Amino acid sequence: MSNKRYILVVLLILVVFFGFGFYKLKQRKLEYQKLPTPQRLPYTVEAVHPKEGILKEYTTFQGFYEPYTKGFLSTKTNGAVVKLNVSEGDTFKKGQILAVIDPTDIKSQIEATEAKLEAQKAQIQALQVALETQKAIFERDKKLFETGGISKEQFQLSKTKYMQTKAQYEAALSNLKALQAQLKDLKHNLEVYTYIRAPYDGVVRKLLVREGDFVGAGKPLMEIAKTDLYRILVNVPLQTSVGKEGFITLGGKEYKLTVNRVLPSTNQNLKVVEILTKKLPLPDDSYINVSLPTKECKGFIVPFGAVLYLDAGTFVVNTDKKLIPVKVGAISKNLACVKGNLSPQMGILVAGQFRLREIALHNWPIRVVYINTN
Repeated sequence: MSNKRYILVVLLILVVFFGFGFYKLKQRKLEYQKLPTPQRLPYTVEAVHPKEGILKEYTTFQGFYEPYTKGFLSTKTNGAVVKLNVSEGDTFKKGQILAVIDPTDIKSQIEATEAKLEAQKAQIQALQVALETQKAIFERDKKLFETGGISKEQFQLSKTKYMQTKAQYEAALSNLKALQAQLKDLKHNLEVYTYIRAPYDGVVRKLLVREGDFVGAGKPLMEIAKTDLYRILVNVPLQTSVGKEGFITLGGKEYKLTVNRVLPSTNQNLKVVEILTKKLPLPDDSYINVSLPTKECKGFIVPFGAVLYLDAGTFVVNTDKKLIPVKVGAISKNLACVKGNLSPQMGILVAGQFRLREIALHNWPIRVVYINTN
């Protein structure tokens, strides 16, 4: 009996507790209903007049920056590297001696040619004596033949010997001149091959040999490059059209670029855009981001913050809070080029996605401030 009373007391307490709670909740709800509706404070939003014009949209690609003219400076003969007058990174002037080679092959050829030249001179002296002797015999036989002292056959034989000796002498003289010219060329080559001179103003990119190394003909000694003109090579998808003007940004500074030409690529899906430029403040053979125009739109130019993207489409919002359908043709930095039923006299709100939604879809109050977009 006592247990039943206990349970009844507990139930009674619970009923009273929950009943009081429901009463207070209903009372609080009535109080809230009597409160005035909170006033929505207006947004202060910017507005612009759309301007007709052309806007280019840029796409960023990776480019490779390198000297336009570069190559290897090589030796034309075998020899030892006697001296290197430059180090990596050094600049040089056209005609400056960059390296000295001991051209052993040229020296050997000069010695051999000088020996041939001396032998040829000795041969000429001997042939000169023989020619003078044979000439005297021929002149004597000619007089004898004219007086009937010798036969015609004997005279013809004497004449033939004289002409043969004369031809040998003249051939020896011609060979002497050829050897002298060859020796002159070899001595000139000795100067050229010994002193490796710069073909243009430039910089040493890399040394490929050290002093004391023996190098063969055609062996590269160093890699060099001009410093007056550089290029940027950019791989672009084959179907992507690019305009002539681009830019890069280095250290917060923008550098304008001009496309020089479009080259074929080893990759069938790509083409190579070549851009010529002066030296830029970055190392040679660097990869950099290059922005090239890939779209061009002729329409109304508005700030990008004026474009509203909804599931139903793309819109701008005028100062009457009306949605105006548009198509976005290009986006560049903080601007957008749109096409739609707009006019330069119309006011377009610039407020970003969230506020434009609130204004256009929920009729949020606004305070309009026009800005100049020039």
